[in-house]
Amino acid sequence: MISAIVAYVTIGPFQHFPPVGWVDSGIYTGYFRHFSWMIHRYGATYFASRWPYIFPGWLIYRVFPAWAANAVFSAGWLSALLVGLRGLCRPALPAWVRKWTLVLFGCSPLVVAMVTRAYPDGAVAGIGLLGLILVRRGMVSDGGARLLTLAGAALMTVALLTQPGSLCMMAPMGLGLLLAVPPTDRRSSLLTTLIWGGVGALVTLIVYLAIVYEITGVGNWFGLMYSACCQNSRGAQYRWDISLWIFSATRICFVLLVLTAGLLTLLTFARGCPDPLRRFLAGSVMSTALSAALLVLSDTAMDMSLIQSSHYASYILPATATLLGAVLACWGHRLTLRDRVLGSIVVLFLATAGVALLMLATSDMPQESVFFPMTDLACAAAVVLAVVGCRRAPQTLRLGVVVLLVLALLPVGSISADTRHVFGGPGRSSGSTYIMLLTAADEIDEVVGERPVLFWFDRQGFNRALTHPLPGATVPNRQVFPLRFGPTRYDLNALDTLSAFYLWDQSRTMDQLPA
Repeated sequence: MISAIVAYVTIGPFQHFPPVGWVDSGIYTGYFRHFSWMIHRYGATYFASRWPYIFPGWLIYRVFPAWAANAVFSAGWLSALLVGLRGLCRPALPAWVRKWTLVLFGCSPLVVAMVTRAYPDGAVAGIGLLGLILVRRGMVSDGGARLLTLAGAALMTVALLTQPGSLCMMAPMGLGLLLAVPPTDRRSSLLTTLIWGGVGALVTLIVYLAIVYEITGVGNWFGLMYSACCQNSRGAQYRWDISLWIFSATRICFVLLVLTAGLLTLLTFARGCPDPLRRFLAGSVMSTALSAALLVLSDTAMDMSLIQSSHYASYILPATATLLGAVLACWGHRLTLRDRVLGSIVVLFLATAGVALLMLATSDMPQESVFFPMTDLACAAAVVLAVVGCRRAPQTLRLGVVVLLVLALLPVGSISADTRHVFGGPGRSSGSTYIMLLTAADEIDEVVGERPVLFWFDRQGFNRALTHPLPGATVPNRQVFPLRFGPTRYDLNALDTLSAFYLWDQSRTMDQLPA
């Protein structure tokens, strides 16, 4: 199943390039292209310190051409996410529910965006999930428990050091895991798990910092990361007003609806389900709720911008996926084999056709369009109807309400403004532009060699050519990315992506040509 999902995402209607204008993604791509040169030229940066993400990308770029390297890189991290999710769900969920959950998670545009935007969130989430699996196995294993716990803690520490925002995923899911594992299944005490996990984390921290020092020449990793975190907090430098983004971010509605369905299921008819399933449902509800609470608190108490940034808010998706799987298992644990097969066929057909139609219909809609909040309300009403129906419907209609729940969640997990770039197609693909930029960078490298690179371009003039083209001109759409820093708004474009290959702010002389 995992191989089929990865193959579909790799060769299906998705593109494996970040949106044009995303500076951080361009910077990571620059490290993938010339890791040692970037270190030598620009020294220690917090980008360079994320070697668990950069080093595999650098290896893949050395083996494959750019157009294939991105697909291989994305497929690898998607596989890690799916293996991790399957391992967490396997002890409690029946096989048919695990397959539904993997398909709904792995083929979701929200998850495809995680692994294709050349940002560490998808990779870090995959590493963290694999670590959680090993820790769980260490808790229930008769032999090798210490080694499994050490390895799991090491992976989770690597994920945390690579992207500290992953704490919003791993801490809640770890607590949910403790609740989900029955005491009778535990072979290691909580204290033993914590001790050996702490040893693994400490050893990993020392090794991680040693590698950062070897790469960058700077031993103070905390200083590198602290300066980056300060730019994203205590001043709201990157924050947008909530009214400017909330209505098109249907990904938030997706999480809220799954959490609502999970809470109602836990409080009502979950009592008739097997004990392992009930515990797993309770743990998933807790982990999803705590992840959401941490994201909200970070933005409200620390003036950060995690919720509005899809590459940070994505850390709530793994917990949401386990919760969705638990809800489906509770709703459908009495379905016959015939109903399960029929439901799978109906959902796959309608999901494929429906998501494609939704993306086509909304591809050029402005983010402030009333269509998006209206879609949220319609999906919320359908979820409420499904919950009520599953509570009261006779067994003969149980399949219908299970399918209704899944279909009600698909739009809010597909048409968010943050996921539009993952679909390819004429007029909407940023992949062709990205390949052109990589080709241009190769030509620049041949001419410049080891010398410093400085860019001098007219950003506003280029943006006007994109947003208001001359009659008869054909330009790719949605390739101007707005970024706010303090009181200034930047409308970034392909030229910013090109300069980002050379660390962006350190490779530009001016944003505008002189008059």
